[in-house]
Amino acid sequence: AHDFSFDIVFNQIKRRLLLVPSLSSWKTVADSDAPVVRDSPLDFTLSPQDYIQQVTECLLTLPQSLEQLTTDLKPSLRIALQNGRLRHADPMDNIGSVDHQAADLWLGAFARSTMHFYLDVILLIPKLSVHGTRQLLADVRYLFNVIDAFEVAPLDDLKHLEALLDAPEENYHSIVSSSSPPERLAERVSRMRGIS
Repeated sequence: AHDFSFDIVFNQIKRRLLLVPSLSSWKTVADSDAPVVRDSPLDFTLSPQDYIQQVTECLLTLPQSLEQLTTDLKPSLRIALQNGRLRHADPMDNIGSVDHQAADLWLGAFARSTMHFYLDVILLIPKLSVHGTRQLLADVRYLFNVIDAFEVAPLDDLKHLEALLDAPEENYHSIVSSSSPPERLAERVSRMRGIS
């Protein structure tokens, strides 16, 4: 029952994220595709794209929908919440008081599932222009800001992705060496960005 309920809600997020690999913005060559100047004003003018705004809107409306879980818990629902397993639930979460934590457990599971799925679809992007790289970085950071509101830590691999996207081309390999991201992630981002 948990998986079915989870899938119904998560499908709204998944549908939006499935569009990510084919967005034309990744190939966009802007006037700003000149060599990157760190902390350039151009980095601050990029707004999150519609797809990530829609995903975060879905996440931000979840607390209202999940509020029903925290009010008037029926005995059967209480038992289901205590014994069920949510996808991407944090093993450190303690169910102790189900009345107060049910919505938080579900929110955390949705936030972590969103980050996992987002990372998977990002890695399907065939090629990133310099502008596309900056745009993706803005989108990832926007998601981080929203996820932070749920008091959920960003996934380590998504934090590594952020660092790899933010790395200047000339320092990419030294940043990979010093931050030790998963090898497949570093290689994939290198290919996406056209860094040899």
